[in-house]
Amino acid sequence: MKQERKQELHTNELAQTLLEIREFLSRYGNYVIGAVVVLAILVGLFFYIRRADVAALDSTYQQLRAQRLFGTDGKPLLEEEIDRAIETMRRIADEAKDPPLAQRARLQLAFSVLYLCTVEPRSMTASQLQAADEACNRLLENAGTRTVIAGSSLLYLAAIEGNRFVLDGDGAHKEKAREYLTRITTDPNKVFAGTPYMRLALDAVNELDATFQTVKLAATQPAATQTAPAESPATSQQATE
Repeated sequence: MKQERKQELHTNELAQTLLEIREFLSRYGNYVIGAVVVLAILVGLFFYIRRADVAALDSTYQQLRAQRLFGTDGKPLLEEEIDRAIETMRRIADEAKDPPLAQRARLQLAFSVLYLCTVEPRSMTASQLQAADEACNRLLENAGTRTVIAGSSLLYLAAIEGNRFVLDGDGAHKEKAREYLTRITTDPNKVFAGTPYMRLALDAVNELDATFQTVKLAATQPAATQTAPAESPATSQQATE
């Protein structure tokens, strides 16, 4: 009997609940439906924005990958084209809401400039080196305990000082480079111990004197004008060029 009584109570409670829902819907059905519609729109809008963000992020990555300082022939682009590519990489990094994208853009900027300096040093400018310097320092600010980011940035900064020395011959760049390298070799937290960054930094410190020697870049010489061979009035020998 008790079980039947409990079942009856549950049935009555369910019937009462359904009755209340029916009454509520009859009075406020339009509002409820409106709220459901609004909620559906908000959910749909969230996923639309999410998909749009992913698509925009993918588009930005593609734009970043397209930035080059060299043409398809392997030769450096014109200075204004190089500066435009550097500015695009810097803008992508500054505007990126995705931290990995910002890191990648700054690393690509610094690497591209240093690669240009290595392959064609006559093409480098002080403003390009400054852009690479700023990118590396921003990376260091957000590197935290990430050894790859911190180590790469410090080595890049030391290399930037070496290229600045090539441009202006200022010996202060040598000590600045030593400072960056020492931050790796004497790191109190030992995060670089046993990593390639430690070995590279130690080698670079040992080679500072040889690296920072005054070297003047040879100016590009115009091609010698070739003259057609002519016979000497007195002999049949060709005139020397």
